[in-house]
Amino acid sequence: MDVFETPKPLIKVDGTSLVSRTVEALQKAGIKDIAVVVEKGNTVIGKELFDFKGIRFIEQVSGKRGMLDSLLTLKGVVKGPFLVTVCDLVTAKNPYKEILKSVKPKDTLAALVSRDSMHNANAGANVRVRYNKTDVEEMGKSLKQWNALDIGIYYFTDKALIEFHALDKKKRLTSVPELFSVYAEKKGLRASFYDAEWFDINVPKTLIRAELFLANQKNGHEKGDTPRGLQKDAPVMRTLTDAKRTVTDIIVKRDIL
Repeated sequence: MDVFETPKPLIKVDGTSLVSRTVEALQKAGIKDIAVVVEKGNTVIGKELFDFKGIRFIEQVSGKRGMLDSLLTLKGVVKGPFLVTVCDLVTAKNPYKEILKSVKPKDTLAALVSRDSMHNANAGANVRVRYNKTDVEEMGKSLKQWNALDIGIYYFTDKALIEFHALDKKKRLTSVPELFSVYAEKKGLRASFYDAEWFDINVPKTLIRAELFLANQKNGHEKGDTPRGLQKDAPVMRTLTDAKRTVTDIIVKRDIL
C-alpha cells in the first residue's frame, strides 16, 4: 500500500514511520542487532533509519516471492536465535516481548498469532491459522477451518533456516504460509499468542483504525484514564451497508481527536 506514492515502510502513523516504529519496538524488547532486508539499490529505508544504532542492511537477492525471499536471504548472514518481522504493524503491546517470553529452549520455530475474534475483525490481516493447543497445524489465506490470524512475527533458530532451504529445494514454495504449513507438518511449529489490539497496515481503512486507536490511547493517558481502545465496553466498529455497496466500516467516535 502506498500513500501518495510513499513506500509502505515509510508511511507514518501518529507521526512515526512504520519501519521506525518497528525498530523502536525491537530495541525496547532488548534486541540490539537488527538486520533490515531491502531491495537491491534501495537507499530510502537507510536514510529513514539513519539515527538508529545497531542497524545493518541486507540486500534481497530476489523479490518475486516477497517475504519468503527475504527470509531465505538470511541464510549464512544471521546467527543464533532471531526474530523475523514484517514492518507494517501497529500494536497495543510490544509483540516482540510477547513472543520472546513464550518460546521454549527446544523450539526451532514459533509464530505469533492472535486468537481474539474482536481484535482480529479490525486487524486487517488475511493469513489464517489453524492451531491445536500450542501447535500450529496449517496457515493460509483460504483455510476453511481456522481459529487464529497470523500477525507476521516469527522466532527462528539457525537449524530452522537450513531446513527451510532444504524444503524449498525439494518443492519450490510460493509463500511464507505455505512454507510454514509444510514445516509444521514435518517438524512442528509453536503458536505464541498475542492477546491485545493490533493492526496490519495493508489498506487505508486499517491505517485509519490504527490512527484512531493511538489517538484513543493518547487521550486516555493524558486524562489519567484507561485508554478507550483497551476498555472492554468500547464500542465495536460496525460495517454500514446499503443494498448496493459497502459505505464505510469506520466509526469516528467523539473526543478522540
